[in-house]
Order: sequence, then structure tokens, then C-alpha cells
Amino acid sequence: MKHIINFILAVSLLLSLNSFSYSKSGTKNKSKKETTQDARLVNPLYELSARNLVAGASPLIDYNIYYFDLVISHTNLPESGPFQYAAGQFTLTYSWLIRLFGIPTYEIVENSSDFTNPDALPINPTVVGNKLILERNPDLKPGEGPIIAPDGTGTRIVRMKLTTRVPAFFNIPLNLKWVDSPTDSASTEVYAFIGDSVTNISSGGSLFIDSGNVSALNLKAAISGLYDAENNRLRARDTLRVYQHSVIPPYNVVDSSSAIIDTLTFRGIFNFKNATTGIYYTVVKYKNGLETWSRLGGDSLKRGSQVSYDFTDDSTKAFGNNLQKKGNIYCIYNGDVNQNGIIDLADLTLIDNSIRNFISGFSVEDVNGDNFVDLTDAQLTDNLALSFISVIRP
Repeated sequence: MKHIINFILAVSLLLSLNSFSYSKSGTKNKSKKETTQDARLVNPLYELSARNLVAGASPLIDYNIYYFDLVISHTNLPESGPFQYAAGQFTLTYSWLIRLFGIPTYEIVENSSDFTNPDALPINPTVVGNKLILERNPDLKPGEGPIIAPDGTGTRIVRMKLTTRVPAFFNIPLNLKWVDSPTDSASTEVYAFIGDSVTNISSGGSLFIDSGNVSALNLKAAISGLYDAENNRLRARDTLRVYQHSVIPPYNVVDSSSAIIDTLTFRGIFNFKNATTGIYYTVVKYKNGLETWSRLGGDSLKRGSQVSYDFTDDSTKAFGNNLQKKGNIYCIYNGDVNQNGIIDLADLTLIDNSIRNFISGFSVEDVNGDNFVDLTDAQLTDNLALSFISVIRP
């Protein structure tokens, strides 16, 4: 009996050991799986698109010129945390039929990127066969890379200009396609900072060609408080929101778009997805800017094309000549902190409260764009409040 009991105990112990060994093995295998999954989730996922394709504004002069944006969006922010961009190489193919008429010219539109660090921009746009290639930028240091916006509008890497040799009477589609093949040295690749390491995250990218036409506006405008007349530049890059209004009462909003205005050129590209070819009032809004309408009668937008409008060269470019002359250019008034359409004591009160609270950084009360709310902002606003500056609309 004793031998039988000892045998049963030995078998039980052996089964327990086997069970424990299996459990450890299973746990180990599960850990490997979780590590792989975690590694995938830590890396940013993204969408890369070529979009907002438009032709030149004049069918007689720039019929063979095309513009399009390269835009990247971060699609897994909750899992990965912020996506700090490190580098990128971007390659597209275009129709061989276009190539038969000669080698196109491929170039970056100056100051068109949402990146604040110019070293993050791709370099050396070249045409090889029917490939449009933007080479990878030199390596950045951790902390120098731009943060990519999540989903929505994304971050514009750059706007491109392609000039073909196709005669005016031909109508050949560009037929853009991404090059995305690991065996091609020119394949599209995106790199991010994972910790302090530059990491190729191309396997987590989805590539798109958005062929939907837009109405593009190359707008030139300067905000008065931001404008440094002595150096002929803006103190900060900031975002304007531009609306297209019907020219027929009650002047309803048809479309809107936002873009960053460059500090040196005062220009930004605004793409309107809903506005069709027609005449519109262009209305500019800024965080503390006075709502400003374009000149009497409105101006043209053309679906599938890019047109230009300049608020800086003449006071008549604004409805009611509602612009401020500073140095040699005309600027949009700002200081309307509460956005009620008039610069007055109420705006000064808000600025005064922010001064008392030592507000700094991005703030609607920061009128001159130096990231501090102080007496300079109050003085600029006070001068305009004394002049009873307000919105002038049709």
C-alpha cells in the first residue's frame, strides 16, 4: 500500500512539473507575441497622400503647369504618442505619354511647407525617366523634427510644381502613382524618432493619390501687429482661416480653408474643396485679427486651378479700404481679441487681465506675436481703439 501511495505521489509531482513547464513556455510565447504587438503599436502609423492637384490659372500661359501637395497624417496617436518626423524620401510616377514630349521640370514651391524647421524638408527634386523623386533630407537631431498632425487635414510636407513640355492642345492626365517597393532604391520611405533613434516606419504607412479637384488660392496677407516694417518680415508664422462667401446677399459662406502664412513671403496656399468656379468674396480671419473682406464685387476662383490674391499691395484690395499702411505694405488690422468685429475697450480689458496674470506663449491677447502679453500689445490695441476700427462688409 505504501508503495502504491508513493507511486501516485510521484506521478502527481511529475504531472505538476510538466504542467508548470508548459505554463512557463506558454507564458514566454505570449510575452513574445505581446512584445511584437507592442513594438508595432509604439511606432507611428500614417497616411501619406498626394492631393490638391491643380493646374495653372491661365490656360494660355501656364497650361502645362501643375501643383500638388504632399501631406502626411498621424493615424494612431493614442497608441504611439506624438509622431516626431525625422526624414522622408518621396517618389511618384507620372504618365509616360507626358515624358515623350520632353523632360518635365520638378520643383518645390518656396515656403509652402507646414514644417517650421527647413532642415526637415526633402531635397533635390529630380526627374528620372517617369519618376518624380524627392530625396531624403539630412539627418536631424532628436527634438528637431516636426510633430505630425493627427488625421484630419494632416501636415503639409511640401507643395510641388511640375512643368511639362506638353503642347496646349493636348490633354494628358498626370496619372500620379506612388513608388512603394522595397526593391527600388528610390522607393518612398518615412522615418521617425523612436526615442532618440531614427527609425524607418514605412511599413506602417498607407499611401494615397487624391485626384479630386480643388479651387486653390495663393494668398498674400500680413497681420499688422506681427509685421516688422524695419526688416520687412513677420515676427511669427501663424495660421489664417480664409472663407469664400457668395457675392449675392446675404453673402453666405460657401467654403473655408486654413494655411500658415510665411514670415518672409507673407503667402499661404488655401485649398477649397467645395467652392466651384465662380466669383467670391475672400474673407480673412485671424485669432485676434479684424475680419477683412476682399474688394467690392469679389474675385474669381477656378476649380482645378490656382489663382492669386494680394492684400498687401493696395488698400483697395480690402472692402472699404479696411487695411492699415505699415512701411511699404498694407496690413490686416489686429487687436480684436474677443472677435466681435470692433477693436475697443473690451479688447484692452482682456489684454490688461493677461498682463496682470503674466500670460506667455500662444495667446489671443498676444497682438505682436512675441509670445508675451505686455504693454506693447496694449499700446498697439489702444491706438486702434481710439480710431474706432471695425469690420466693413458688403
